[in-house]
Amino acid sequence: MSRILKFISFGKPVHPEVVPLLAIMGVALTGVTSFCIYALFTKNDVMLNHHSKIPPWEKSIDEVNPKLLNLHSLQKLDPEVRKLKEEINQKSA
Repeated sequence: MSRILKFISFGKPVHPEVVPLLAIMGVALTGVTSFCIYALFTKNDVMLNHHSKIPPWEKSIDEVNPKLLNLHSLQKLDPEVRKLKEEINQKSA
C-alpha cells in the first residue's frame, strides 16, 4: 500500500484517507468525459461544425425513433413537409 501512496503523491506525504476520494473523483471525471465524447458523436442536437448551413437536427429522419421506449409509435411525417425538407437538403448540398 505504501508503494501506491508514494506513486500517487509523487514522493510527497499523503494521508491515506484521501486515496478513496481521489479514486471517486477520477471515476467521475472519466465518466463525464466519456459521456461528452459519446454525445458529440451520437446525438443529433449536438453541433460541432457551426459553418454548415443545415443543423444536424434538420437532417434527421423523422420516421426513425431513437428512443428506447416509445408509447406513441404511430408517428408519420406529412408528405408536404418531407418533400420540403428534401428540397432544402438538396439545395444546400
